[in-house]
Parts: sequence; structure tokens; C-alpha cells
Amino acid sequence: MDKYCYVCGKKIQDLDFYYNIGGNSYICNKNSCYDFYYWDNLATRMISDKYHEYAIVDKKVYQIGSEKDEPRGMGGKFWKIQFNDGTIIETNSLWLCGDLPKRLIHDFQDNAKFIAH
Repeated sequence: MDKYCYVCGKKIQDLDFYYNIGGNSYICNKNSCYDFYYWDNLATRMISDKYHEYAIVDKKVYQIGSEKDEPRGMGGKFWKIQFNDGTIIETNSLWLCGDLPKRLIHDFQDNAKFIAH
């Protein structure tokens, strides 16, 4: 069966490097396709986030990990985060997802700030 990139539609040749993203879905080896797919999935999760799992501070996206994570995000350093709705979360497992891409800046605004680290 032929394989096509989920993002750009390019046919993936037998010797091409590619990512299998589940089932019969693939991403070709172009960085722009992987980057688009990564942020598209992350944006979907951030939209549905009802438990303050994602903090956006200075246009950088952070995921608040589980206290059971091993290894822990940011080397296990302590972080205290206050969300715009007043919720305060303390964690020692904070993961940097990356800078919010320009194409998503209008859809996602900063929703938190660091109050201790």
C-alpha cells in the first residue's frame, strides 16, 4: 500500500525516512511537515485543556508533568505557576514544548505567569 504524508500529501517512497503517526497515517521527513503536525496536535490538546496542564508564558508553551515523571521536566526544579484565572499550581516536573509558532499566536495568548522558581 502506498504511503502519503498526512500534512503535504507527498508520496513517501520506500527508501524515504518517515514517521508513522498511527494506523495508516504518516508524516514525511520535511521539518515543516513534522512541525505542523506537532503543533496541530498540541493546539488541539491545549484547546481541550480543562485542568491547567498547559501554561503559556511569554509565548512559550509548557506542559505541567506528573509528579511521578522520571526523569522530571526541567531537571526536577520547583516551579510555582499562577494561571490568569487565579489557579496556582506547584510542580517539579515542567516540560518546555517550545515557542508558540507565529501561525498560532492569535489563537493562544499567555494564560499564566511564573511566581516562583
